[in-house]
Amino acid sequence: VAVLRTESGGQLATTVTFEVFAFEVKCADAALAASIQQGVTQAAFANHVTLMLHADPRFVQDEVVQRWKVECAQFGLGLITFLDPNDFDSYTVHSLGQRRPQEDQNRLQEFLAPRLTPKTLYRLRGGDNG
Repeated sequence: VAVLRTESGGQLATTVTFEVFAFEVKCADAALAASIQQGVTQAAFANHVTLMLHADPRFVQDEVVQRWKVECAQFGLGLITFLDPNDFDSYTVHSLGQRRPQEDQNRLQEFLAPRLTPKTLYRLRGGDNG
């Protein structure tokens, strides 16, 4: 998910920046180490990374969720668990990923370009909204 933020700070010129939020959705039997590694990889391109774990009680007990919380915190990743993907009331936000600044805008462009249409990129840069 890319969020456009504009800031004028009382100036005539407007600064346009992107905040990229990455979500890694994991099934109940996902391997913790591989999931953390994938989240950390996403952090190379995203400002915020959150793992989302399907906490199906048949496979995921409280101590498993606790371990995921500890590991996510260690790597600056957020964690959201859910029981039913179609029921937002079953979602629990344990933590949000730490903000990571992206100094290299070229890297961000390389990340966004294959995921968004040229028209969407143009609009995100402040072009025509029609």
